[in-house]
Amino acid sequence: METEDMNRPYLIGISGGSCSGKTSLALGLARCLDDLQPVVVPLDSYYFDLEHVPEEERATYNFDHPGAIDFDMFENHLVKLLEGKDVLVPVYDYESHTRAPQGEWIPVSPSVGGGERVMIVEGLHVFYSPGVREMLDLKVFVDISKAISLNRRVERDVRERGRTPESVVQQFQKHVVPMYEEYVEPTKEFADLVVDGECPLEESLRAVLALVYPQE
Repeated sequence: METEDMNRPYLIGISGGSCSGKTSLALGLARCLDDLQPVVVPLDSYYFDLEHVPEEERATYNFDHPGAIDFDMFENHLVKLLEGKDVLVPVYDYESHTRAPQGEWIPVSPSVGGGERVMIVEGLHVFYSPGVREMLDLKVFVDISKAISLNRRVERDVRERGRTPESVVQQFQKHVVPMYEEYVEPTKEFADLVVDGECPLEESLRAVLALVYPQE
């Protein structure tokens, strides 16, 4: 695990399809790298605030398009973190599609006690921006079939986001699949490692850790 500047955090990016297991992989890596005081930053936290959009229109918004992400803020925060500066990561409410007040945002520090630190950013479009890609020390893409992706998304959105199964399927067909094929899948070519989102998590973790700690 090396960076050009050994004083800055080691930055891992995880991308892939909807419900492919990106978050599970990120959190699993954080547990495995506990001695490096890891922090996980979800790209989903940087969705644009839709408070100005009528409530009845928010549910039809295309959240799978990269234009739904505030990349200016995201890249600015990554630059600051790599420069050793603290940032406040937004908190996003998926039911109202709005950001929480800034006083509720999550403080993130690039280092603790002057020691090494690992930062993990995960999300659909983590590899979309050339500026973000250049900052990543390791890029991991989680691949998954559309059928498994849909099944997992229905289960998650009904349980966590107050959606109906019908609305989730409609959104999947209208937005998720087309956006994946146009914007997400092509970025797989930038990955240093592609893992199978249907394989056991431990298998994917071993593959990633082998790149974080390559054998001499």
